[in-house]
Amino acid sequence: SCSGNKNITIKNNFDGKYDGVEQSEGSLQSFDEMWKSVKLINSIAYYNSYSFSYEENITDEKISQNRIDFQQFSKSFFTDNSAGTATIITNNNGNLLLLTCAHVINFPDTVVTYFANKMGEPLGSIESFSIKIDQDNYISDLPDNGYVNIIAIDEVLDAAVIGGKFISNEILKHKP
Repeated sequence: SCSGNKNITIKNNFDGKYDGVEQSEGSLQSFDEMWKSVKLINSIAYYNSYSFSYEENITDEKISQNRIDFQQFSKSFFTDNSAGTATIITNNNGNLLLLTCAHVINFPDTVVTYFANKMGEPLGSIESFSIKIDQDNYISDLPDNGYVNIIAIDEVLDAAVIGGKFISNEILKHKP
């Protein structure tokens, strides 16, 4: 990186459009407290996946009617992950509730891929069938590894409430 000195002149131009409250010692402290309630959340979904050949002609119908013995097929494992922010909305003696976007923590229970023709259109035969076996949601700067549970989720609003119980003096000091 480059180094050197740079003079920056900040000019307060209040035009009445996007002006906020003038900064004061109290407003800066309030902003710092609010900022502490915003946390980075990481979410990982774990899947078992089964692969099929086109000739085996595995279909949705065969799977839904439990006519498939998955143990006879090739099995693999994969993960999907996501990261976003969550905001602490309440802290009641270490019982933490946070608000986040649903798309950050919402992974499908099953993922089905189909064989496709030359035009990219799916055929009726399934190429792979994946089942979610576990999911971890964690906020690394919370105590006890920061694992949180999904409490409620609304895909239409793209909102979710997550939470957990944290017994630590560190978290009890913070008030949203």
